[in-house]
Amino acid sequence: MDAIAEALTREEHGHGPSIVVGSGGIMAALARSISDQPPRTPGPQRPSGPVLAVSASASSTTAEQINDAVSNGWEDVPVPAELLQRDDTALVAALDERVSAALRAGRNVVVHTTRGAADPRYGASKPVDAGYLGALIGGIAARMANAALTRDIAVCGGDTSSHALIAMGVRQLRVTDQFVTAGPILNADGASAVGGCRLLLKGGQVGPNDILRRFAGQLPS
Repeated sequence: MDAIAEALTREEHGHGPSIVVGSGGIMAALARSISDQPPRTPGPQRPSGPVLAVSASASSTTAEQINDAVSNGWEDVPVPAELLQRDDTALVAALDERVSAALRAGRNVVVHTTRGAADPRYGASKPVDAGYLGALIGGIAARMANAALTRDIAVCGGDTSSHALIAMGVRQLRVTDQFVTAGPILNADGASAVGGCRLLLKGGQVGPNDILRRFAGQLPS
């Protein structure tokens, strides 16, 4: 990635606008190639209260990250399989109540639609629309933030995070701190449901196994 970024930023390539299509890895490499500053090491994360993580990723990496969080005391809140296929007001209300009760008790919470491809919900479900899943998990995060139960939210799943942001009413994001490659800490615009919240948006394959605990300040960054 660094070699590609260096080639892209050489003077002979600087005669007009360029478009680079790629992952967050090339973004980070381009930033390194044009900066004379050493890479920043993120400081310890300091959440203002309990952390809420919402995930619609089926990747094995995210599954391990959820497993790490749950095995270290996070409240485990699986989304019911029925809710993956159809909207159900009663099921959503029950899910909200469980999440809000844990946050009120000061517990970090992870809400997930699957814990990897081995999860029975993943194998048994029909294809699920990414927009629906994103709106589902984003809606949970928005309601918890609106209720002032959390100001620190992680969204796991590249395909669904944009839909989750729409459900939160987010129109602008500002990078506030480097965290992991392709996973910076962000703040949303004040008009959104999560305005002023500390956000982590990460793709399914992004980050170390303990990323959620690091985001929650339970481990050094």
